[in-house]
Amino acid sequence: MSFRISDIDSYLDLVARWAPAEPLPCPIAYHARRRADQVAIQGPEGDLSYRQLDRAVRAYVVGLKDSGAGRGARLAVQPIDQVHAILILFAGMRIGASTLLLSTRLPEEALTDALRATGAETLLNVAPTAVTGNDTDEVTNDAQSELIDPSIRATVLFTSGSSGAPRAAVHSAANHFSSALGSSSALALAPGDAWLMALPLYHVGGLAIVFRCFTSGATLVLRDEKASLGESLRRERVSHVSLVATQLGRLLAEDEPAPATLREVLVGGGIVSSGLIKRAIRSGYPIRTTYGSTETASQVATSQLWTDEREAYPAGRSLPNFKIRIAFDREIIVKGDPLFMGYLSPEGIDRAIDDEGWYRTGDLGVLDSGELTVIGRKDAMFISGGENIQPEEIEREILNCEGVSSAIVVPVPDVEFGQRPVAFVDMREDDFDSIRLVLERRLPHFKIPDAFFPLTGDELEASTKARRSEFQLRAAELAAMH
Repeated sequence: MSFRISDIDSYLDLVARWAPAEPLPCPIAYHARRRADQVAIQGPEGDLSYRQLDRAVRAYVVGLKDSGAGRGARLAVQPIDQVHAILILFAGMRIGASTLLLSTRLPEEALTDALRATGAETLLNVAPTAVTGNDTDEVTNDAQSELIDPSIRATVLFTSGSSGAPRAAVHSAANHFSSALGSSSALALAPGDAWLMALPLYHVGGLAIVFRCFTSGATLVLRDEKASLGESLRRERVSHVSLVATQLGRLLAEDEPAPATLREVLVGGGIVSSGLIKRAIRSGYPIRTTYGSTETASQVATSQLWTDEREAYPAGRSLPNFKIRIAFDREIIVKGDPLFMGYLSPEGIDRAIDDEGWYRTGDLGVLDSGELTVIGRKDAMFISGGENIQPEEIEREILNCEGVSSAIVVPVPDVEFGQRPVAFVDMREDDFDSIRLVLERRLPHFKIPDAFFPLTGDELEASTKARRSEFQLRAAELAAMH
């Protein structure tokens, strides 16, 4: 396709008009032409303008090609240095390669297993050796070097594995761009805005922020880990942030009013209690609830800005590029352009989408006048003494208790009832008796956990969704000791 960037009103307009057979200019290159001196990435180590970021991507393109990487290559990176990971990602897309983004918490053996399972090349945690930063403009300053084939396998992300083994989900460049386009219909994001990167880049919630910022021409703010979340929001004059419930709880614990610059706080990634949202509203935080998954390239549904206190806060309405249905068994089924290509397997890609384009999420929910409320995971439910228990229902009630930041409920074997619930709870003071008293007023007796164990917020914050299978094993071990 021949194009002139100067003829395009905005990058999101370009994405909206995109035809499947046509390449897209890289959004970084687009904004380097339109707003060269605007800050693209703001971070503790310094800022990068869109012009500087584009030059760095071009240098990485040269380095990757000189290292033998090309179309179809599988690059792997742990985003310990987030700028480096972003450069690998966008340089990779320009040469038609895919980038495997791996958790920074994986030990060496697990890293080796992940590389082997995905067929990725050696971990690229340093810049390609051929990158020198010299004369890259002369080498790569042509329109062809700016193009991205939207159909390529752009990224590979491991799912949270909330109820089983993580799977490698593959997204095309088109999936990510379409997700950013859909998000723009709900969230006002424009040049001059700043989105704080408070979620890991190796999770889809963090990766989506990168695409939203760069397609909109906004600034991506990398967090200074030495500062608290509230300090980062105030000091960096942030306009947008995405958080999981644990992070929101910790932010509110700082007991500071919401910064005047903050316009959007997107909260999702798991169970979010109504009590937590009410506390945030009282502190002046502009909260939206949201629902999505790795497979959907982040957002599927997003709510209005919540300003009033109510009993429940739905995840909101579907974005324009998604359709939502509820199956007979209450499973949430979705269809839309951001849906992933499938799961990576030794044979290729397993589609996981039916012939009509619908994906079964494994989540349970209800639709009421177009508003989606998520109940919990279909495979998380268990039976205790003949009664169905949805652990997320218990978690919501625990999260409404004073001082609680995080909670996860899992079953343990029981001779009499088959399975019984136990709870891991992160709270300011381990006053589990007070939680039990609250639950006795709110839940039937069979849903009250038999035991409570302390939980550090880091265990949940490391993954936007807790891996229930891991906590279930820990719970069985702890229960056997008591």
